Amino acid sequence: MGIGGAGEREILKLGDRSTSDVIVRVGTPGRDCSFYAHSAVLRPRSSCLAANLAKGSDSILLGCCEEDFDYYVILLRIFYAMQEDFSSGSCGIVAEECCNVKATIGVAKVATELGCEAIVEKCFKFLEGIPWNEGEEEEMLQALSAGICSSDDPVLARLRTVDSAVVREVFLSAIIAATRESDAGVSIKRKVSAQEQIEYMLVEDDDAPLITSDSQIKLAFREKFCELFHRFKDVITIEGGGAETFEDAILEKLADVAWASRVLSRLGSLDELVLAWSDFSPEIVFVFQDPALSSGIKLKVMEITSKVLEAVGYGNVLIPPTQRTGLVKAWLPFVRDMKMVLLEAECVEETMLLYNSIEAAINSLVLSLPSDDQGVILAEWLKNERASYPDLSEAFEVWCFRSKAAKRRLSCG
Repeated sequence: MGIGGAGEREILKLGDRSTSDVIVRVGTPGRDCSFYAHSAVLRPRSSCLAANLAKGSDSILLGCCEEDFDYYVILLRIFYAMQEDFSSGSCGIVAEECCNVKATIGVAKVATELGCEAIVEKCFKFLEGIPWNEGEEEEMLQALSAGICSSDDPVLARLRTVDSAVVREVFLSAIIAATRESDAGVSIKRKVSAQEQIEYMLVEDDDAPLITSDSQIKLAFREKFCELFHRFKDVITIEGGGAETFEDAILEKLADVAWASRVLSRLGSLDELVLAWSDFSPEIVFVFQDPALSSGIKLKVMEITSKVLEAVGYGNVLIPPTQRTGLVKAWLPFVRDMKMVLLEAECVEETMLLYNSIEAAINSLVLSLPSDDQGVILAEWLKNERASYPDLSEAFEVWCFRSKAAKRRLSCG
């Protein structure tokens, strides 16, 4: 091989037959490619290749599976690029040759097999500094399980389980961000993101919830829910339904309460919503029965009401009989009148699912009332020609059976 002038060194090139002193064959069951290479480049960068060269061989076979073929070729190119990379800590050549997470992990894998510690280090330094998507993170975990990177590698700090104290701090901070009143000084995007991620952290899907509720978390959220609900009440009380800007003012407040109701349900604190909503039901019904209000706003009201009726009707939240009776009397006419309005304006399938849930909950709720109150409500339902919804036939049949049984018990007693 020729050497350049004083102070210079010749940069060798992969595939240069005129200066090559060794052939590297990368072979799979389906193909076999040969590369004219140089022992001076291979020896210092791979302990495995150096061992082969020490035997005096001028041809080296690197057998691999099809999916690793490209990674071996990239690794050879990196060997040659390292001639010009005088900074041992630089991972620029990896970034240039690999481009993405999958290729970098693949190169790190074959580099580990060939004893290329410096290149493996560069690969993981590059990976540590770039973002990963979910699929790429799974590939990183597989690389870890395969022993490609060491247990003290900085890249693992992004894969380890987050400390529970940090999760708690993030969650409590997210509650604050999610319940701020939107104005010029609050980012709507940040608020919406906080609300979405709070639900995600609590949900049990394919994975366990990220955080488990306890008394501190419940108390923190209850306090913020009270603030949200007071803002909702203030808009209704101060502006009422007649103001032109009422819909704009109330829509965000309703969305906040609807979101909070889902979170309270996951925290096992739905009683907070039930008590607030039932106490304020007459005012809510009075305002939102206004025909001028959009069906979208009324649908949001019904979604929240459905949660309340289900919680009380199925006994998940206990309130006194007088409040249960008041709840039925306040909402029964409203849900009846709103059904056709919403079916005409909204997604029929979505609205019907909601109304089926409400109908079942009201039947259950009516049956939880004192017998005389049940009778009054059922009598009004039977007399009303327009009362096709909700259908209280189930509650009526059970009331008749129980009333007859009670009379029999009294006569026998």
